[in-house]
Amino acid sequence: MGIKVDFLKVLNGDAIHISYNHNQRDINIVIDSGTDKAYEEEEQNPPYDIIDGEFKKLINRLKKKKETINLLILTHVDDDHIGGVLKWMESSDFDSKMIKRVWFNSGQLINEYINSKEEDNTFELKLDIFESLKTSISDGVSFENKIDKSGIWDRKLIKADDIHNEKEIGAKFLILSPYKDNLKKLLNEWRIKEPDSLKTSSKVDYKDTIKELLEKDKDKDYDNTPHNVSSIAFILEIQSKKFLFLADSSHVTIAKSLKRLKIKSLDVDLVKISHHGSKYNTSNNLLKKINCNKYVISTNQHGSRPYKVTIARIIKSNPNCEIYFNYKAELEDKIFLPQDYEDFKFSVHSTKDLVL
Repeated sequence: MGIKVDFLKVLNGDAIHISYNHNQRDINIVIDSGTDKAYEEEEQNPPYDIIDGEFKKLINRLKKKKETINLLILTHVDDDHIGGVLKWMESSDFDSKMIKRVWFNSGQLINEYINSKEEDNTFELKLDIFESLKTSISDGVSFENKIDKSGIWDRKLIKADDIHNEKEIGAKFLILSPYKDNLKKLLNEWRIKEPDSLKTSSKVDYKDTIKELLEKDKDKDYDNTPHNVSSIAFILEIQSKKFLFLADSSHVTIAKSLKRLKIKSLDVDLVKISHHGSKYNTSNNLLKKINCNKYVISTNQHGSRPYKVTIARIIKSNPNCEIYFNYKAELEDKIFLPQDYEDFKFSVHSTKDLVL
């Protein structure tokens, strides 16, 4: 068995399952869990049955095989990343023995690291990420309490420049985000806001060809919102493979990390593009530093469609690249024009067909 990376269909969110064998043991790393609907969802029409989401199906498959999640990484507190696992934990089906360890940068950990005083640890911040999504600090507090009581929390702050050589599971993590200043923003800027960088992706640029978008691309946008710039991003090495998982991180932070690490050119086998393909999180400057042929955008057809200019920037950096969607059938024809395929040699694939 080689390394398999699955990008679950969890609507607007992220949920990634990495499975492989190490020392004759099946290893499972899970990064994020989608929204609460990734666990269970009620049908919109009669008889209003409860439908199992892709995250719950993953849990049930692991249970059936008598496997566990060796490491669960929650990159940040946004509902489209933490909602699924929180709903699982609130259900009668939850078994803490299914999870060996959790990485999660909670408010308490950040507070201890920065050595500042939190005024109130129980308040709630709501923020419309893609109109219908909620971001709730109270959810993060609830999750923190549950993993703490369960004894599964690997209670350490995950921050840029750190290396975690997890020999027990045969994996090495080089953390690229967040930095201390990013964490300070998350701790100190708890306030309701709806920045432009978090609004639903523009559908207007779908009518333009890739060539037209590149001709007028200013590439001056960046996401500076506390939740996203403080999300956990890293290079993961397993066996002979390297993967770049960018969560919802800022291209400014990642470029800074690569510079600090004196990495002028990063060779990886796969890049998970930041923030569902938002143009505010992926820049030409960052893409120039990455040598890769496979780029994954996790998103769906409703509300969080990727910006086409983000894909144009990827193709500019590598005209022969392979673009992967977990919702390929719903997105490909909406985004690309016949002229795009004539102008460039890129190809579009489903993550179901991803071979590493």
